[in-house]
Amino acid sequence: MKRMIAILLISINIISLTACTQKAGENEKYQVVAAEYPSMAKYPDESKYTKLNGDFDSDGFDKVYDAWWADRKKQMINRMVIEMVWIAICPRLCHS
Repeated sequence: MKRMIAILLISINIISLTACTQKAGENEKYQVVAAEYPSMAKYPDESKYTKLNGDFDSDGFDKVYDAWWADRKKQMINRMVIEMVWIAICPRLCHS
């Protein structure tokens, strides 16, 4: 009896393993939408604004830094809005 149960369990495991395997690339046909991740301007490299004699091009760096900071601030505000909405909605969802 134990041998029959063991054979039955092994055969069920083999069947389930073969039924659940997927071929490579088969999952893409079920993909609804590809994820879009936010891109952000890179932090400016200070060494590019240092001249050979050691002088620092503050005006050039400030322009690039201000563009980086504006992009960073925009993303921080978007994230804060999402978090504030989530904080406002979560208690209502959890207690309903």
